[in-house]
Amino acid sequence: MLQTVQRVKLAVVQNHSLHLLMAFRLLKPRQENCDLFVGTGSVITLQELSDGSEINRCLGNVGMFFEVYNAKWIEAEGERYKVGCILLTEIEADSRVPVFIHLKHIIVRDQHVWLIGDKLVTGDWCSHYHAWSVNKINAKETVCTTYCKIIHHLPLVSSTVSCDGNLLFLIGLHYRI
Repeated sequence: MLQTVQRVKLAVVQNHSLHLLMAFRLLKPRQENCDLFVGTGSVITLQELSDGSEINRCLGNVGMFFEVYNAKWIEAEGERYKVGCILLTEIEADSRVPVFIHLKHIIVRDQHVWLIGDKLVTGDWCSHYHAWSVNKINAKETVCTTYCKIIHHLPLVSSTVSCDGNLLFLIGLHYRI
């Protein structure tokens, strides 16, 4: 009987240590020189994109005829980021609300990688679903970031829930931030 109790204690401690290690790994800062693999894509100019003028503004007005590699995916430190995934880019200092972007383009030029997407309007924390509610419909602001500035290193997905006849978009996290 005593051995069973000791095994249960050991299992609980190991499980707790695993969760702490995972939380530390997910929230640690990225290194600039981490392993980066660029996936398939094509060489385009910013003029060819429908939102090229906004991307040009995000990149510092490099010009509409600036040639870039538009990748479909990249892999950094074992995590694959595909166009269409949702990323946690920052946490607003005053309200402690996370900022999510819906990734639209992965732009590569001269060893620089930019992740460009629409900023989602973050709502409230929904404790029932353990997720943040977001508004995808009003996402009009284009945000440009690098893979080193991402706070939560796992790509996220959104779920749709019907609540009182309205669609509610939720982004679940393993840990509340």
